[in-house]
Amino acid sequence: MFLIKSVNYRFVLAIFSFFLFTFPVLWSQTYIPTTRVQMNVNGHTLTIPYYSNHDLYEHNSQSRLAIISIHGDGRNGDEHYSVLNNIAEQELIVDTCIIITPLFLEQEQINTFQLDSTVLFFPSGTWNAGAQSRSTGQNPRPATISSFSVMDTIISVLKNKNPNLQKIIITGHSAGSQMVVRYAAGNRVLENISNTEGIEIHYIPINTPSFLYMDDARVVDEDATEFQFQPPADCYTHNYYKYGLDNLNEYMLETGVDQIREQYYSSRVIYLVGEFDYSGFVQNCNRMSQGSNIYKRTHIFYSYLNYFYDQNVYTTHTMAIVPGAGHNFEQMVQSECGKKSIFGSGDCDEIEADDPVLSITLKVCNPDTVDSVKVSSAVWNWQPELDMLATQTQSNDSLWKIIIDPAPLQTIRYLWVVNDREEDLILFNEANDQWEGNCAGYTDSSNYAYRVWSPDSSFFIHNTYETCYSCDNTLSIQQTLTYQNKNSDISIYPNPFNNESILKFKTGRQGLYSLSVYNLIGELAYHNSKDFPANKEVNFIIDFDNKNLPSGMYYYLLQSEDILNNGKFVFLK
Repeated sequence: MFLIKSVNYRFVLAIFSFFLFTFPVLWSQTYIPTTRVQMNVNGHTLTIPYYSNHDLYEHNSQSRLAIISIHGDGRNGDEHYSVLNNIAEQELIVDTCIIITPLFLEQEQINTFQLDSTVLFFPSGTWNAGAQSRSTGQNPRPATISSFSVMDTIISVLKNKNPNLQKIIITGHSAGSQMVVRYAAGNRVLENISNTEGIEIHYIPINTPSFLYMDDARVVDEDATEFQFQPPADCYTHNYYKYGLDNLNEYMLETGVDQIREQYYSSRVIYLVGEFDYSGFVQNCNRMSQGSNIYKRTHIFYSYLNYFYDQNVYTTHTMAIVPGAGHNFEQMVQSECGKKSIFGSGDCDEIEADDPVLSITLKVCNPDTVDSVKVSSAVWNWQPELDMLATQTQSNDSLWKIIIDPAPLQTIRYLWVVNDREEDLILFNEANDQWEGNCAGYTDSSNYAYRVWSPDSSFFIHNTYETCYSCDNTLSIQQTLTYQNKNSDISIYPNPFNNESILKFKTGRQGLYSLSVYNLIGELAYHNSKDFPANKEVNFIIDFDNKNLPSGMYYYLLQSEDILNNGKFVFLK
């Protein structure tokens, strides 16, 4: 009898969540605000309505926190605004917090509320994925624009009108949370704002019905103790955008697959899911291949991040389960984890990011001959001694790994010691960013080899030596970066740039400084080196004129005897 009651309880809860999720129109807005976000497209003024506690276009020197909340399919922006504004008042920060809930309308609302011809409306299924706005015979518009470009406009106005802004929160619930994760991966404005303006950017998707996967692998068994991932055999469209990176729309195609993957990895994302959100069942294999309901999909995707990237993704991506909550926006944001994520005031340790760790792996070609592996270093005046035993991995006896937890805060130089013998890798292919050395053995005593890892760089400096006495052990080395720290003494301006940009920095010691610029696949695009005096403000001019290079993201690597720093910039033709 007890079993029947328990099953019925969960059945009723699942049915309630299903109807709440499937028929959000019951909670839709009853009026449209007169405030408008304005965009100029090819000389035409286009608008979308928004709710806010401050006029978006008024100068506001008090704002420290901006919250942009994206409604679900019910267009319940008024509910989002009311709930968030009430919390801001309770937390006594309403004067320093600007809350914006834009309305991404469909044609139905244009007709119902008889809105004027400047107001945009979007496709019902892809408005939250950056789709272009619509123009129809019934409601013609002089131009169209991506919903992500609308978000770009809102953020640009926020930055310009709120000069003391310190943090931007982009959150959304249900269908709106799908916009949050895709915009986090594909937008082309926020990373630059974070780097150049020093504004923190946090993305908080809440009860997310589907995610953007970075390759074609999906969960094999959603009920397994440990999730495995591989391409599904029964859903040939599962990797079409908005679920994967095939067939990207215009906005995301311009961003590019490489930048989408890299940008999502480095974004600060906090996933919130209700303990009882079993909603989300649909007759759609693209979505169902990610899991059978929202609760499971969130857990599966969070595990997938480690599968596709590595464990260091959890230094920026965190997840929390909200106890007792279902598919309900107010329950979620009123919870401790909701308030901690959005307002910084709740008690929720789950959303705290992991401390970054450094993982370094050595691969040997004759594992049977290897008895011991360790990583060691000499003692420099700027580095403590490093002496750690490596562990042979259970899945592959050719791999030996050390994990430094937490990751060092300073540059480290180290040697591999195999069977009590120092090893060296001498070949490195800068074109594909891969170690290709097959030399293992002693180096001459006057010029020993070392590897360098720096917390400031995703590139690992190498020295090349011609002396090598044996080539029977070491094949390759892999270092996994934790995250990138930015050096406030180094700046690049303009960024983005057209033909020329200037990288400024302050030197340490007198000596040779080199600057290398790479594209996203590690190909060297530009290199220059100069002798600079000690403790001086100096610069490199990055000149892309006449180089026939494509527009996109590039990395720079600045190095000298005592400096190792990298960063990113955008080149626009």
